[in-house]
Amino acid sequence: MASEFQANTVLFGDEAGWGIWQSGHARQHLRYLSALAALATPIIIPDVPLFNVGSTPNEIQTWFHDHYFAVHVPLRDFTGITGPDFSVVDIGNQEFFYDFLDLHNSEHLLLDIAFGVA
Repeated sequence: MASEFQANTVLFGDEAGWGIWQSGHARQHLRYLSALAALATPIIIPDVPLFNVGSTPNEIQTWFHDHYFAVHVPLRDFTGITGPDFSVVDIGNQEFFYDFLDLHNSEHLLLDIAFGVA
């Protein structure tokens, strides 16, 4: 099954595009979590909000922190994939926003392959 996640399709400041990014991103993570839960010895990652990043700088930073430590770190531990620390992302800065999208998209491509959804 092909990936629904297209991180690089959103432009900085595009609220509608950011919402689409959030939805596709969350749905892709749900695929990974379902694959882990379906293992002979299931791996259950605690439920964290994946669909709503938030709107204030504090909500967004909290989401990135929680998302990184509660979701990406366990996925990396299971797959052996490595990458940068997404908990300290400043998506309010245009340069960092695009750097984050590129790095995060690259990691998701590797996760897609690892979970057979590429």
